[in-house]
Amino acid sequence: MSRQGPRPLPLGAQAARLRQLWGHGVTSYKRNTVTWRGTLQPSQLSPAYQIRLRYREGHRPDVSVLQPVLQSKEGWLPHVYADSGNICLSLSYEWDASMYVAETTMPWAAEWLFFYELWLATDEWLGGDLHGEPRTLRNKGEQVLPRPTNQGDAEQQNGFEQANSTSAGPSSAA
Repeated sequence: MSRQGPRPLPLGAQAARLRQLWGHGVTSYKRNTVTWRGTLQPSQLSPAYQIRLRYREGHRPDVSVLQPVLQSKEGWLPHVYADSGNICLSLSYEWDASMYVAETTMPWAAEWLFFYELWLATDEWLGGDLHGEPRTLRNKGEQVLPRPTNQGDAEQQNGFEQANSTSAGPSSAA
């Protein structure tokens, strides 16, 4: 008997979870693709970033920062795919189709933006990489974006805040 990998979540379930946890953005589900567009703000001092998450059935999710334009230094921007400009959020074994993008990819995008801002300030990428020991919250066994238990908890999620005056974070109706 051959061992099969984890069972993929249906795309409709992925879209529903994005709407539930990240309702301040716009989620669309067409054919074999779920897309979320909205803002993330990694800290209160950070600008609001317009991002697009796209998850196509049979592929890994990808995330693009739409606004503001990411700044490179000497033509280099860490942890960004050169061919697409999408940000690199995880190693291939860290994500599979049995995981909700709302609970993994979205918090990882906020985390990436946080480390990007540190890189702009320090010239050092502190978020880990392919060749070294990753130094990110998720690799220390901590949950990057815990589910809030009340509206007050939704306003601050491990230092990552979402920019939207009407919905500061994932809803408590999880």
